[in-house]
Amino acid sequence: MDSTAVRDNPLRNRPIQVLHSFEGLINEHDGVDGSVKYRRGWTYTLERFDERVRAELEKLVARGVGGICVNVSYDGYLEDDECWRRFVRGVELAVECGLRIWIYDERGYPSGSAGGLVARNHPEFEAIGIKKMQLGRTTGPCRIPLPHPRATLFAAFAPSPEGRSERLDVPAGASELALPAGRYESVEVYFMAPCFEGSHADYKETSREPYMNPLDRDAVNRFLSVTHLEYYRRLPPHLWRHVEAFFTDEPSLMAHTLRPQPGAIFYPSVPWSKRLSSAFYERQGYFIEDHVQSLFGGGTAEDRKHRSDFWAVVAEEYEEALGMQTSDLCAALNVASSGHLLAEETLWQHAVIHANLIGLLQHYQIPGIDILTCEPGYVNRTYPLTIKTGLSAAVLGGKRDLMVEVSEYCEYWTPDRIKRLQTDGDFWTGPRNANPLEYIKYTLAYCFLAGVRDFGMYFIWRAYSEAEYRELCNFVERLNNLGRGPGYKPTCALYYPIETMWEEYIPSEKDVWTGALEGQSERCRTLNRVLSDTCKSLLLSNIQFIFVDRRHLPQLKDLGVKTLLYPLGEQPSRQARDLCRRMGVELCELSTSDASGLTEPQRSALSHPAIRAGENVIFHSYDGFAFILNTGKQPSSFAVTGTAEAAFPLREGGRQKVSGRVPLDALECAFLFTAPA
Repeated sequence: MDSTAVRDNPLRNRPIQVLHSFEGLINEHDGVDGSVKYRRGWTYTLERFDERVRAELEKLVARGVGGICVNVSYDGYLEDDECWRRFVRGVELAVECGLRIWIYDERGYPSGSAGGLVARNHPEFEAIGIKKMQLGRTTGPCRIPLPHPRATLFAAFAPSPEGRSERLDVPAGASELALPAGRYESVEVYFMAPCFEGSHADYKETSREPYMNPLDRDAVNRFLSVTHLEYYRRLPPHLWRHVEAFFTDEPSLMAHTLRPQPGAIFYPSVPWSKRLSSAFYERQGYFIEDHVQSLFGGGTAEDRKHRSDFWAVVAEEYEEALGMQTSDLCAALNVASSGHLLAEETLWQHAVIHANLIGLLQHYQIPGIDILTCEPGYVNRTYPLTIKTGLSAAVLGGKRDLMVEVSEYCEYWTPDRIKRLQTDGDFWTGPRNANPLEYIKYTLAYCFLAGVRDFGMYFIWRAYSEAEYRELCNFVERLNNLGRGPGYKPTCALYYPIETMWEEYIPSEKDVWTGALEGQSERCRTLNRVLSDTCKSLLLSNIQFIFVDRRHLPQLKDLGVKTLLYPLGEQPSRQARDLCRRMGVELCELSTSDASGLTEPQRSALSHPAIRAGENVIFHSYDGFAFILNTGKQPSSFAVTGTAEAAFPLREGGRQKVSGRVPLDALECAFLFTAPA
């Protein structure tokens, strides 16, 4: 994306505010007592639209916001001409205020339904999966209905008298299971059905619509046609040149259960599409239909291979259908593709919900992450793997920057407030009482350290005074003024063992956040924990690393990476050893998830040559200089070798020459130019 309007915008380094329509903007209101009232399901009051929109946008500008991420009204979503007229007028007013423009591509989240338009009159575009139903002792002949009105039979198996599992001679594609005569101790039924009930699309708060199949190129094309292309068609060229990016929010494969309702029946599922069978044969050379049982269980090496082969194909189809098509269209429209994915916090979630999160995210022109809290301890415990996978996707995809959607979601969405929303539509009322500004600045600095340069603020901005919000926006601008542009420079890589998760993962009908992981193999659960612990330990030990999976190993040479670390329990394959030997990359198999397990020579080789970090001080290395962050709540310091120039955005001071030990206040972020080589 090379828009002159974007390059020359003086607010380029300021954050954008995530809004949901100009109608929603002007119908939020400040209470007489200074409290905030925000309700869903209101009847819009649209008198004096231009005057009121301009007034609210000017409030954002006064608070230091540099842009907005906005969508057309949810009412008559994407189809109402009057709503489109108001949207175009709102963008025009925002441009007149000097604001940058991002477009939010969905009617709420997750992106992929387009408010129901993708699947309307096109049920073939809805996300589908292969699901497993287990029947007990049954006597045939009989007919057993499948547990969904649009389900079709995929295969059925029953144990033979010898105890082996045998495929039953039943017609694939039937709407019911017709069992032949005989007595069956048990029957495994595999059927194809939509992935909606119990999924993230079913759970979302704003609306419940059938979700597109992200493995289906035609389904994704329809989504892009009714969203991205419609915005391009509706906005005149003089306004379109101010649009920077599309924000895609939390897409996923949907073949999982999320927070199932009590009493509801769900089934283990894997994602599927009409072309997945042929794509699998093209890539793997055999028919996955012959091994469908292996996708849902089995502990043999052959079972694990079939699962790994299957998820590898799913990951590539996901990338090509959703990631590449979205990015290609955005590039053709001269805007960036951006946003973040659902569930970034653990390797387990990456495998179950995305097949390979880094593989998909690398195709975004501005890859993104989601930070849902601003409490420093929570951030430090929960988000190291999130920021490192986002940064790794950017590096492997040849991108320099990240975006973040940052909020106090966890602080606001307490059970009491959720209950209030469900009963009377009141989202949040009262003065802001979540985190002090110091904590929010820390979270912003933490994101900046990870490579974030585009900040999407999803804070309830009216809950802050004008001075408070401007202080946060000014802090982001000071960071970006110092650090926009430089790319991260890893000195080593940590192997991203997504293939092991594919081998181990057994689909479950349980909640993907909790119960589904508890039922997995010990190897799966251990690896999930070890990778998170190792990632956190390396980050806190100032070892400059990115994740890299088997497919991206050849990129290490071009990145200048000399060391590949393998997490505890993972063994490099012979192919990996041979490749690393040819590239001159040293393999290091970690014996612990603690970075202290690295020997001193290895630690020295991976450490920054000009900095010696103290306790609670971490840094990332960017193009010859470093960004420093104090992760503790107590003052700390770091040592500099030679003479360097540093700036401290939190102190709002200028640059200063430093040499030797530099003190840091609690939760402080400092920008440091390292000594010349």
